Amino acid sequence: MLKRILIKKYLNYFAVLFLSISTLQGQQQAYLEKETADKILNQVIEKQKPPKSIVFTPQPISASLVEAQNYLDEKFKNFWNNTPSMLCVQGYHEFASNNETQKMFLSTYFADRFNAHLKDFTPEELKTKASDKCNDVNDFLKTNGFEIQLKQGSMDAFYIAAILNVATTWQKEGIDYYVDWYRDRCDVIYPGDMLTEYYKAVKLSYDKPFKLYSTKEHPYEIIEIPTQSNDIVYMTLSDGSNLPTNDFALAKKIQQLAKNKKITASTSEAIFPQISLTDTKSLDWLVSLDCLAKTITTPFGIDGDIHNHPDIATNKVSEISQALQETHFSMDTKGTKVRSACALTFTKCFYAKSHPFVIEKPFYLWIERNGEIYFYAYLDQDTWVKRYNNKS
Repeated sequence: MLKRILIKKYLNYFAVLFLSISTLQGQQQAYLEKETADKILNQVIEKQKPPKSIVFTPQPISASLVEAQNYLDEKFKNFWNNTPSMLCVQGYHEFASNNETQKMFLSTYFADRFNAHLKDFTPEELKTKASDKCNDVNDFLKTNGFEIQLKQGSMDAFYIAAILNVATTWQKEGIDYYVDWYRDRCDVIYPGDMLTEYYKAVKLSYDKPFKLYSTKEHPYEIIEIPTQSNDIVYMTLSDGSNLPTNDFALAKKIQQLAKNKKITASTSEAIFPQISLTDTKSLDWLVSLDCLAKTITTPFGIDGDIHNHPDIATNKVSEISQALQETHFSMDTKGTKVRSACALTFTKCFYAKSHPFVIEKPFYLWIERNGEIYFYAYLDQDTWVKRYNNKS
């Protein structure tokens, strides 16, 4: 009798143990299946994820270069005014490219001081700052709400920043709406909302219909949205092919659309996503751009336009060593806002003021005689002679 009771207890124990193991295995299997499903979904989402947005704002770059020219012109005048000479010297400054991108920018986008492109913007919309002190320019950027900061350069460096700040207002305020984005090209089908994303949008309608344009090169219509100012906003869907991978490819694509568009229809309503974008980047292609001084020297003075003078000497006076840009763009029911800053460091400035050479950190030292070094040293603070009071 006792044996039967013991056997029954053991059987019950093993049954409970087996059930517990089965439940645990089931939970683990369910967890693994969910984990696998999540991985597949994330892979699908990543595969269908659109490329990073790209923005290009050339005006702050151009304005920075113009400000550098003006800064160097002033330095040039001060330099020759303080140089004893019987000669009459006048000059101006221009840029010389060292790579194809620089060459293309200067020929296509650079609005130099003799060009009217930058004059379309008011002093409040486009302002600049130049200084031989890095902190002055960094404070200018920070005060105007930008995070980019230039690094302290060499003693012969100077610093430039330009800020574009332009807002447009729709002729009639839009209303908050929404748009759906369906992952309709997924290889794996998931139900319902897992494949749908909802975004805030603007629903806009004016008293007059919006013009619609078409081009032979682009399958989608282009809408024209006037604003309360002279600015006009254009939008069109991307066809998903030949997406731009850099600033200049983007500009080329849009320039083609803008140039070849022809009005074909109209619509009374526009619906488009609300946008909040921040883009910060290093303009590596601009680094090493040379600034040249074009000067003429004569004992008789100068008559006529200096730029047409036959005897002009060319000398490199500075080059760009750092170039940063930060852009903010927003679009909502009220309109659009573009805020973009470009900051440049110029080094090897020929006109730089003489600065005392100060060593205030550990340093290297060596001594030569007849070209041969006979003493080498790295001198840290453990060897510096301390000054204990003001009289020591």
